[in-house]
Amino acid sequence: MPPTTKAQVVIEERLRDKIKAICSSAKGSCGLIVGQLDGQRFLVSHLVRATKTPVEEKEKPTDDDISFFIISQKPQPDSASGSDEEVFGDPPVWRFARERFFCPVAEAKDISNAKLTPLAVEVQRLLPGGLNVLGIFFTSATEVPKTARPRLKELMSEISAALKKDCPNLFLNSESDEKVLLAFEPRSCSIVTSLSMDAADCKAIIKPIPVIFQQLEWLELRTRFRVDLEKPTDLKNRHVEGLLQKVLSSYGDLVRKSIPLIGGQLLDSERPLPVSREGVITVAFLTPLESMSPDEGFNELIEATRLKQSGRMAFNADVVGRAVLHGKSSVGFAVQALKDDLLRSMNTRMDVSLFLFHQRC
Repeated sequence: MPPTTKAQVVIEERLRDKIKAICSSAKGSCGLIVGQLDGQRFLVSHLVRATKTPVEEKEKPTDDDISFFIISQKPQPDSASGSDEEVFGDPPVWRFARERFFCPVAEAKDISNAKLTPLAVEVQRLLPGGLNVLGIFFTSATEVPKTARPRLKELMSEISAALKKDCPNLFLNSESDEKVLLAFEPRSCSIVTSLSMDAADCKAIIKPIPVIFQQLEWLELRTRFRVDLEKPTDLKNRHVEGLLQKVLSSYGDLVRKSIPLIGGQLLDSERPLPVSREGVITVAFLTPLESMSPDEGFNELIEATRLKQSGRMAFNADVVGRAVLHGKSSVGFAVQALKDDLLRSMNTRMDVSLFLFHQRC
């Protein structure tokens, strides 16, 4: 997506009421800014408040109780009967936070107690492609003092590093990692501090950035990515983790090399996304077939055959991909965001598979 000439934060108009709710908390609030980076414009679509220790409840909460939904899957050990229901135990539990559990913030230094870094990783995993953690926000009665800014930048760097470590090699990762910080005045709900910084560069300058409210248009991209992978293995326990990493690597190669068809057509990556009355665009991917190089020798073929006779791991799935894009996004940017969602989704699947394997051993 081509960069714009003016750096600014654009907050979705509908978030005004959310900001009022945040500022109404007697003990203050802090959390994460979620949205999309459009050149130098930070398009803010969601604000996620941090909590102390979320309460787990199985009954369905009311809309007034919900701050942010997180699915917590708790696989159970395999049973004697081996049925699917007993293997996976109870269905996922909805965790939700009530007002009394919001992390209090009286001043900038209190943000360190909110544990925003692990929260950012958990939130990022739940977001569709195209939406990312853009920074942090908190309530502050006065402008954030310059003495507190180095620690805030350090926190931004920690969040950025954790997100990249959780799912590396994404398409939209870059050497520059601009993050924003917003501080809201509790009584007036006005923004008393708005800063931007490159979280990937410890020497980068922290600079002010203007903020506006604006109604934004969003489009949704959907796809179903078919995966059929097989890897030879001797099926020894110590090799399972490495084998899953090989499957993940092969899957990543498939996603990167796949060719997108939007509405059954191959579109130029520089053109804007086509208009959709429903706000949803379906994307199909053509994936390359794995072929054997003619340069491989006879001994390598024998070795491959031997490994296949020893055992194999098959991974077959339809991976559902979803991305949310600003209405003026280019085709190239949108496809990259959708591929990122496919990569993040598989990364999470592999973590769950490895967790289940260790539970059964």
